[in-house]
Amino acid sequence: MAGQVFGTNSLGGFYQNNELSKQLRLVAQPSKRFRQFVQVKGAKGARKGRHLLFDKNRDLSTHGATLNETSTIPETNFTVGQGTLTLNEYGQAVPWTGFLATLSEFDVEDAVMQNLKNSMVRYLDSQAGIIFTSAELVAQCASTASVVFTTNGTATTTANSDLTGFNWRKIADDMQARNIPFYDGESYICIGTIKAISGLFNDTATSGFVDVKKYTGEFAGSLVRGEAGSYYQGRFVKETNLLDNSIGSSAAFGQAIAFGADAVMEGIAEPEQLRQKVPTDYGRSEGLAWYAMLGWAKIWDETNDADERIVNINAL
Repeated sequence: MAGQVFGTNSLGGFYQNNELSKQLRLVAQPSKRFRQFVQVKGAKGARKGRHLLFDKNRDLSTHGATLNETSTIPETNFTVGQGTLTLNEYGQAVPWTGFLATLSEFDVEDAVMQNLKNSMVRYLDSQAGIIFTSAELVAQCASTASVVFTTNGTATTTANSDLTGFNWRKIADDMQARNIPFYDGESYICIGTIKAISGLFNDTATSGFVDVKKYTGEFAGSLVRGEAGSYYQGRFVKETNLLDNSIGSSAAFGQAIAFGADAVMEGIAEPEQLRQKVPTDYGRSEGLAWYAMLGWAKIWDETNDADERIVNINAL
């Protein structure tokens, strides 16, 4: 038919006035879990150098002797180790033009600020998590009832199984045999991918796994972000930001990190913050950035102290 039609701009389509939603959407964010478990012990501040040194008292060289009535008590000593935490600068910026800010329906600065906050939390948590994944103790789930341990940070076999109840008990027992102290006095923390925690739950749901919704007593009052439940001296936390969810044969099993107390230290010279760019070109160029001067380090390690506090489960 001749005449005016909506489907052709020159014949009427230009008459439309599309409405723009008043709500800005943000992309879904990963769950970030590692940084809540670091020990903030090095709030250095400015003008104190880039490196934070920390001392570690090792055990006595000997631990006692049986005495005769007239014998003297033997004397001994202990060695002191020293670790180093290095501070680095971190940041990300987003600039925009004054032209965009003037003509935009939305507040550009608010939109940039929301995205920068997400970026800051996501990136800094991953940097803390990388220190956890540097554990020299590695536990590979070789089968549903077999775990292969190494102490040099390198796996010698492929992960061929979920983190089953048997495998977790084996790992927790090994940690306890190494005298790794519990994180909270009663349990270790295990941060795992969705597949890793799901595998454990599927294997133990009817044989001891306690869902976080059924916590009572001390655990109920000390929940950590992302906690899914507890099982045999372990509290399990889901994470989607850093760890490999597709590790192992057939990409089926997922990575996890288990640790006890005093595992990773954080040093702070400049805490994370948002900084506004000084406008240039007579106000036509603007911007925001997040910035921080931080650092992380393992407190104990296997090579120097024979006292690693972290286990990398189903490592790369």
